[in-house]
Amino acid sequence: MRFMNKFIFAVVAAGGASSAFAATTATLQITGRILPPACDISTTMASLDLGNIEPDDNGRIPDLTAISAGTLNIACSAKTFVSVDVKGTMPVKVEPGVQYLGGWAQGNTTLSNMGVSARAVTYDGYAGRLIASGADGTWLKSTTIAADPSWKSTFAAVGSVLPVAVKNASVEMELNVGGLDRPDFSKGDITADQTLVFEVKYL
Repeated sequence: MRFMNKFIFAVVAAGGASSAFAATTATLQITGRILPPACDISTTMASLDLGNIEPDDNGRIPDLTAISAGTLNIACSAKTFVSVDVKGTMPVKVEPGVQYLGGWAQGNTTLSNMGVSARAVTYDGYAGRLIASGADGTWLKSTTIAADPSWKSTFAAVGSVLPVAVKNASVEMELNVGGLDRPDFSKGDITADQTLVFEVKYL
């Protein structure tokens, strides 16, 4: 009998202890945020005058090539993969499968295309190159900054088509403007007035 009493007391005590501890909890709330590196983009040339161009003896406006357009600089707070593109305020020139910047325009009609090419590319003290990727994601060697929204341009080492993370990068730019075959001046002035806007994005 004395043994049974001790057994019952032990069971009751264990049951009471279990019930008391089951109601005790503690919590730990976790917060945090990963911030991407901040990147700035700038150009060394604020404006560029193409001058007054006259037709040649055949009535054609010649192509304008390799016109120095200053340097595009990208500075990030840490190495990161970025892409860069360019848009113009002139209506674009669309040719089969590709969208270009507008070159010469007459009123609201774009007559020729324009491209922004890289004369030289550097990143973090190394010589580099531009590469570009379309909708299929394949990187190809490139000499121009993407103006087609379905394409993106980024940086790579010389001889490579693999993107590299950059902290500081620069592109010495040059413009190439398509010529015109016997433009009709009776329809109004032909101009190249527009603003190019360069944008850097996370890749």
